Amino acid sequence: MHPQPFIKWLGGKRRLLPRVLPRLAPVADEGVRYVEPFVGGGAVFFALRGLGFEGPALLNDLCAPLVNAYRMVRDEPRATYQAFRGYADANDRETYYQARGTPPVPYRTPADDVRGDQAVAWAAWFLYMNRAGFNGLWRENKSGRLNTPYGDGKPIKAPSWDVLWAASRVLQGVEIRHGSFEGVEVGPGDVVYADPPYLPLTRTASFVAYTRAGFGGVDQLRLAEWCTAGAHVVLSNAGHADSVACFSGKATRTETFEAPRSISCKGDERDPVREYLFTFEATP
Repeated sequence: MHPQPFIKWLGGKRRLLPRVLPRLAPVADEGVRYVEPFVGGGAVFFALRGLGFEGPALLNDLCAPLVNAYRMVRDEPRATYQAFRGYADANDRETYYQARGTPPVPYRTPADDVRGDQAVAWAAWFLYMNRAGFNGLWRENKSGRLNTPYGDGKPIKAPSWDVLWAASRVLQGVEIRHGSFEGVEVGPGDVVYADPPYLPLTRTASFVAYTRAGFGGVDQLRLAEWCTAGAHVVLSNAGHADSVACFSGKATRTETFEAPRSISCKGDERDPVREYLFTFEATP
């Protein structure tokens, strides 16, 4: 099986791979390190591995349970899958809310502080929350607690063992870090794909709370500066005027196109939105 994302993640880039992958062509060069400061669902990373890129990689995210799940799928795939099935086989509304309120690891625990069986249990819990919650949404309140409501209650069939095993194989040797994008040092010889949370296009479309800190306009400005550190960076973002202003002035290339929206719970209400790809060329 070709490697593929093992979680659902709003804003995932599977549909945009034909646009994104050609902008990452230098990743095929020998000695290049691939970096994602906002790994999320990891669609671009898994696609590159599926295309044969075997070079070093660094995956980072500020969401601690997400980072722990990546580590456990890499290091303990069988134990993680078996623990996840224990949740999934008992899935119902009561099970979901009880599990959401009593995670194996207290909310706001750094990923680096969790090891062994506790880390496996936390990863299985995260996978269950991700699959049983509404529309794959991971949303934290200001206290850092998950507040995604229960989903449709359908039997949970994914991620399958084959999917986890394929992901585990290509994650071997990959550095997986927990923290802000600013803690990730990049420079010449690195190829970066950055997919930060987008600024909401309307007042009611606020889906930046993947962590309790959120990701607002000031963060976008900081990210624009980070992108000029000398690496080859491809950054995706929606057509919010403030985001375009942040990145277009520093990028060496800007591409825009229409892309499907994946937020609405009703498929027929997912109107296309304007999407941008900003490229920041590497400097010697």
